[in-house]
Amino acid sequence: KELSKMSAEEESKALKKSYSFDNVKFSAVDLHEVDMKDIGAIQKAMTALASEMPAEMARFTADDMAKTVKAAGPRSMTQSGALEKIKTMIEDNKTKENAFIVISSLASEAGTVVEPFMVSFLPACLEGTSHKKNEVRAAAEDAASDIVDMVCSWGVKAMLQMLMVGAKETKWQTKMISLRLIGKLAEKHPYSFSRCLHEAIAVISEGMWDTKKDVKEAAASAMQAACDSVSNRDIKPFVPALINAIQNPEEVPETVHKLSATVFVQSVDSPALSITVPILLRGSTEKKTEIKRKVCVIVDNMSKLIDEHREAKPFLPELMPAIKRLSDEMSDPEARTMANKALKTLQNLQEAIETEESAKSMPPDVCMAALLEVLSATVPSAPLTENTFTAFMEYIAVVISSMACDLYFDEFEWKFIAVCPYLAPFMPEQDAVNVFTALHARCYKEAMPRDAAEDEEDEGEDLCNCEFSLGYGAKILLNNTRLHLKRGKRYGICGHNGCGKSTLMRAIANGQVDNFPPPEVLKTVYVEHDIQGDLSDLNIVDYVCKLVPDRSRDEIVAKLDEFGFKDDDSSPAWIRANISGLSGGWKMKLALCRAILMNADILLLDEPTNHLDVKNVAWLENFLVSQDKVTSLIITHDSGFLDRVVTHIIHYEDNRKLKNYKGNLSAFVKRVPKAKTYYELSDENISFT
Repeated sequence: KELSKMSAEEESKALKKSYSFDNVKFSAVDLHEVDMKDIGAIQKAMTALASEMPAEMARFTADDMAKTVKAAGPRSMTQSGALEKIKTMIEDNKTKENAFIVISSLASEAGTVVEPFMVSFLPACLEGTSHKKNEVRAAAEDAASDIVDMVCSWGVKAMLQMLMVGAKETKWQTKMISLRLIGKLAEKHPYSFSRCLHEAIAVISEGMWDTKKDVKEAAASAMQAACDSVSNRDIKPFVPALINAIQNPEEVPETVHKLSATVFVQSVDSPALSITVPILLRGSTEKKTEIKRKVCVIVDNMSKLIDEHREAKPFLPELMPAIKRLSDEMSDPEARTMANKALKTLQNLQEAIETEESAKSMPPDVCMAALLEVLSATVPSAPLTENTFTAFMEYIAVVISSMACDLYFDEFEWKFIAVCPYLAPFMPEQDAVNVFTALHARCYKEAMPRDAAEDEEDEGEDLCNCEFSLGYGAKILLNNTRLHLKRGKRYGICGHNGCGKSTLMRAIANGQVDNFPPPEVLKTVYVEHDIQGDLSDLNIVDYVCKLVPDRSRDEIVAKLDEFGFKDDDSSPAWIRANISGLSGGWKMKLALCRAILMNADILLLDEPTNHLDVKNVAWLENFLVSQDKVTSLIITHDSGFLDRVVTHIIHYEDNRKLKNYKGNLSAFVKRVPKAKTYYELSDENISFT
């Protein structure tokens, strides 16, 4: 099964299975000097290549030299003077072809041993593709293609910047080859390329309008590969229509119509927005009100499915003014209402981006400083000032900067792709792994928003970490969301009225949540005030015995006693009294006693303070806080109770997802100010019919 045909999750699993150091050669010790025999062989080859020789002989010589470099390590390139020699050869028209042949051989044969060096030659190779001699153009194209083939997946961003410059060149050959290589990059590394798609899409689109046929064809092919890198399954069927609309603006209304008829359920991210927003912006300038209204519908629907608010940030500066203009200029009341609705959704996104603690930017220079500090502390003998080692550190900094800025901290890819292979020529495996471990932790701590990192890193035993969707009738309440619960924590479930809080709790109690651990693994108990009607004539002991048949009567009486139920007819909770005579407070205590007797792992409490006086509310607070082995899920409109009890908030986000926030209600409201309306009558989601 090809990776390109797999889902993102399948691709990730397949890649992780292939991660290893099997093809990585670590240095036993850091040998600063290369064997003089290897130096001599490389110098001899470069001298020969610097003279005129047939192309076939040049390729043979370059391939042989590349094998020597791969075995001798990256220092052989600098100590032999080969790097400087290649630069000189590129400048000379007589040796330019051979220079590109050498670059091609090194890139295809030596791999990571020379990758940081070869990437720097890409601009020169692109320039060479417009040379007046056919053989030089062909050699330059081969070299550029081999560099693209060689680069690691997270070197894509740096590579793309060079290719986009090439795609804007005045010479059509360089434009064409740059666009072809952009397409190749998208096909080879779809995920990392898709994270840069918002930058690439405009450059590729410009190429599709070029006057030169070959450039237009290369751009169209690149656009197809770029759009194919988007993993959103709702968008994929429309890729041909989206590309056609870019090429043929008269097709924009029909494309908008097709998109508006789509039910979006997949999470929307930056890549999905990258290929749809340009069409929506064009659609917003159409003459027909119907099309402009549909643009607003699409914007509203897609915006509500954005998991990470920062994904929308690059698009809001253009999208918000366009929708604001529609809300002002459309005369149709219904269309204007739709525009205002879409605008409000975008404003909520903007507000969320501004109020959330933004991720710290980690450009290459910041990553380089972190790498230097980690190396100094972890491997004191590392040659930090040596030119070759410095070049490799700078390349590592570029690669991990791309990952950190995207908040991508997959340990496998950091270890096996981004860091260790480039440290391998300079140190033993264990030293390289130690550097990776410290660098990964350092960058994660610096890049991740502090609150987000705390939410994710909460310690404790996992009770549940499942992904599911939830609906009520024809309405989707939650879509592909995750519920993550720890033992002994107390979670308040928050969201506007009608979002589905009680539906979720009932679904958990009834075993209707997909992938939730089964009852034999995880015991959940729905804590209710109400007494089951057919048992209302029983006394307290008999009632509990009926509901908890696997416990002995003596055990039940003892536990009831702990909860204040006495075998004393003067007690307000006499165990022989009829159960229907209990007050609301005692019914709650009885329900909790029953749950504990059932060895509950999770207590489900929906409005637990209803019908309780102040004294019993205080008792309930103390009881829940004291349960360090039992997890509680709580729904309540009593904000004071929630604030004093919970350790986390589970929030219904606008995109039909659940999100965990560490801290009590007060801490949550500071991070999500609009949540204050959940406990006020001004909640705009309340409707009276």
